[in-house]
Amino acid sequence: MTTPNPHRPCARPNRALPAHPTPVGRAAAAQEALA
Repeated sequence: MTTPNPHRPCARPNRALPAHPTPVGRAAAAQEALA
């Protein structure tokens, strides 16, 4: 995960990347990736 500004985490989802707007969604995606 590369963020242009480390001081400002993904507040708005990037349309180019399949990123989740919420950290909960990210955690769920990480769980699915590990499973």
